[in-house]
Amino acid sequence: MAVAREHFDRGSSVRVPMSYAEWQALGETKHQEWSEGVLYVNPPNRWHVLVAKHLARQLDDACPPGLTVYPDWGLHTPLGDFEPDLMVAPDDLPDESYTTVTPLLIVEIASPTTRDLDWDRKLQAYAEAGVAWYWILERQALTIFANLDGHFGQTQRIEAGQPEETSGPITIRLDPGSYLSP
Repeated sequence: MAVAREHFDRGSSVRVPMSYAEWQALGETKHQEWSEGVLYVNPPNRWHVLVAKHLARQLDDACPPGLTVYPDWGLHTPLGDFEPDLMVAPDDLPDESYTTVTPLLIVEIASPTTRDLDWDRKLQAYAEAGVAWYWILERQALTIFANLDGHFGQTQRIEAGQPEETSGPITIRLDPGSYLSP
């Protein structure tokens, strides 16, 4: 489908106004999300990939039986379809492009080009979808949110250089500063 559109370039992130039907017609494409009439394309940088890999290992090792870590898999929410960097969810989810099964935990590894999405639209979408826990990992800190009746409330912030155990359903010892070197 060749449709000329205005787009907004934000570094490596591109945002294109598009209907849900147009977005679905694109088929499977990596690193894309759709919400409220906008297609978001944000390929990760090297730092992001390495952090996701390391954090996925830590979380997977700490998961209780019946749960697993899903990197870069889609989640359908009432506010849009997103591809969280990491989801912790039941290990027997149906094989769909965008699951409708609510994960226990979502982790977003923030980038400067999508910070507004992670801290606003995704925060609201994941809370309304019933996700119990949401972590936002930035270069200098990890912020942990718990879902309180459809809204996230911050429960913990772990600063770089000050390793702590995470609160919530899965406990790992983490120092966001250890991820600073690419």
